[in-house]
Amino acid sequence: MPIDIHTKLQKAEAEYKPKTADIKWYQSAVGSLIYTMLGTRPDIAYTVSVVSQFAAKPMQAHKTIVT
Repeated sequence: MPIDIHTKLQKAEAEYKPKTADIKWYQSAVGSLIYTMLGTRPDIAYTVSVVSQFAAKPMQAHKTIVT
C-alpha cells in the first residue's frame, strides 16, 4: 500500500466542513493503519504519516488513498 510518489494531497479549504461521521471513519481507518504499521508493516510508515496529517478535515481524495 505504499503511496504513489506523484500523489499530491492538499489541505481542505477553510470553509470546508466534512460530516462528523466522515471524520470519525477517517480517523478510525488511519488509527487501524497506525496499529498495523507498528505491529507488522513498517513499510507503510510514510504513507500513514502522510494521510494522518489530514485527520481533522478529510476530503474524498484523502479517503480514497486510505481505502
